[in-house]
Amino acid sequence: MRVVIWSSGDADALVLVQRIQEAIDRGQIPGTEIAGVFCNRCRGENREVDKFLAWCDERHLPAICVSSHRLRQERPADWREELGREARRRLADLGADLHLLVGYMLWLDDATCEQLPLLNLHPALPGGPVGTWQEVIEQLMAAGATRTGATMQLIRPGMENRDQGTPVTFFQFSIARGMSFDQIRQQGFVREPFLLVETLRALAEGEIHIEGHRVIGPSGEPLAGGYDLTATVNQLLAQEKRHAR
Repeated sequence: MRVVIWSSGDADALVLVQRIQEAIDRGQIPGTEIAGVFCNRCRGENREVDKFLAWCDERHLPAICVSSHRLRQERPADWREELGREARRRLADLGADLHLLVGYMLWLDDATCEQLPLLNLHPALPGGPVGTWQEVIEQLMAAGATRTGATMQLIRPGMENRDQGTPVTFFQFSIARGMSFDQIRQQGFVREPFLLVETLRALAEGEIHIEGHRVIGPSGEPLAGGYDLTATVNQLLAQEKRHAR
C-alpha cells in the first residue's frame, strides 16, 4: 500500500508523520510505504516547514511543494482549484493507493475530493463537533460533553462536508468533570498517532477496507459509524507509558 502524506508541515504534523514512518520501519504496517509528501508551503516560508522538509530529505521521501500563499496572490479567484490541479498532476506518477491528510490546514477543492481516496484525521467523534481542534474542544466544554475522541474519515466533495466525511476508524475517551481545555487536548493528542498507525495497519492487512465511500468491517459488514479502535489505541498507549518508565 503506497501512501502519500498531505501536510502543511507544522511541528505537530512532523511528529505524527515520524510516528507513521517508525511504525512502517518496525513492520507494524505490513506492505506499506510512504510514497511521497505533498506540502502547500515551500522552503523558506516557515521554520517548522523547513524542518519538516529537511526530515523528508533525510528519509529520501519525494516532497512536492506548491505554495498556496503564492497562488492566493496570483490567482485569487480560483487558487484552491489550481492548487488541487497542480497537486494531482505532480502526484500522479507516485502511484498512491491512499492519500492521508496529516496537519493539512486547507479545505480541498471538489475535483480532488472526487478523484483521490483522501483520509483525514478529525479531532472529534463521528457526528461530533466540526472545526479545528481548538473549536471542537470549546464546543465540547460549552455543551458539557462527557465523551470525545478522534476520527479518521474519508473526505467528501463540498466544503460544507470538510469535517463530516465518512467515518473509517475512531477512538473515544471520557471527559472527566473538571478537565481543562489543555487536559482534553492532551488526552486526544497522545492517542492520535496510534489511531493513524492502526488505521493504516487495518487497511493494509485487509481487516477493514474501503469501497467507494463505504467502509467494510472484518466480517464483511458495512460500518456506517466507523471501526472502533478505542481498545487497541488504549492498549498501545499503556504499553508506551510502561516502556517510558
